[in-house]
Amino acid sequence: MVTLKQLEAFFWAAELGGLDPAAQRLNTTQSAISKRLQELESVLGMALFDRSRRRAQITPQGERLLALARDMLATRDRILDLSNALTPAPRTLRLGVTELTAMTWLPALIQRIRGSHPQVTLEPVVDTSVHLIDRVRDGRLDLAVVPDAFRETRFEVVPMDAVEYAWMCSPAYLGDVDALPLRELARYTIIVQLHASGLGDMVDRWLKDNHVQIENSLSSSNLTALANSLKKNTGTEVLIVGHTDSDGSDSYNQGLSERRASAARSYLISQGVASNRIRISGRGESEPIESNATADGRAQNRRVEVAIFAGEQMRRDAGR
Repeated sequence: MVTLKQLEAFFWAAELGGLDPAAQRLNTTQSAISKRLQELESVLGMALFDRSRRRAQITPQGERLLALARDMLATRDRILDLSNALTPAPRTLRLGVTELTAMTWLPALIQRIRGSHPQVTLEPVVDTSVHLIDRVRDGRLDLAVVPDAFRETRFEVVPMDAVEYAWMCSPAYLGDVDALPLRELARYTIIVQLHASGLGDMVDRWLKDNHVQIENSLSSSNLTALANSLKKNTGTEVLIVGHTDSDGSDSYNQGLSERRASAARSYLISQGVASNRIRISGRGESEPIESNATADGRAQNRRVEVAIFAGEQMRRDAGR
């Protein structure tokens, strides 16, 4: 039986004028090419090369076979091209997700995509929702899973599911209060997300629609960065000092500043910082950094300051 390997060996030996160049072309040995030619001649019962001369020359029968072999190999190549065309080309999916998604169901999603679409390479990007949408706009991401806070005609928005959020705090923070009316939130220090957060924007709009203005807030991004730094530098300790503006009585502002510092301490502990490394203090309205005569000045004075210093062990080591 004639095989494609035999025809291929014959074709390239005739085209390139020898066994050695044919072997190099087909990434094999000269003896393998010679064996295939002998097998082909034996099956066909004819000589394809005249070996009586110093350099073998193709015979008339070989010339006729050469034309047929060229057509046969071209047909094989077309069949292989068809097979490649039916095979999906590898694709890269650039997927943007927020930190919440990355910490919850992203690993399961990656596993499912790899199982059902093995030709797809997933490149996840974790960032705030506003930054992810910016990446989609300028073509650096193919899609993003973000809160439903971005409605533009250029985007195709596909609802995926709903997430239920709740206000959470330490039981000690509210004392004996069992249920807190929404408007009462303004009295407390709230840990908020970045301004580049779509969820944060949605919550802000919801609070405004309900006529609630949060004046005392802490940025979770700043506190998260601080927590990461403290966990890497275990020999340090931290002092958190809360401040207020001049609105309200001295006693109320003193308590408010202490609660503000306590809220920051609780968040750092929730991020893995040991409680014995954190001290808090409240200074009330006694240390303003701007004038309380303006709204902007009062906003600057409602703040938390953090001081990081060497712990006892670090101080002992430095004294050696």
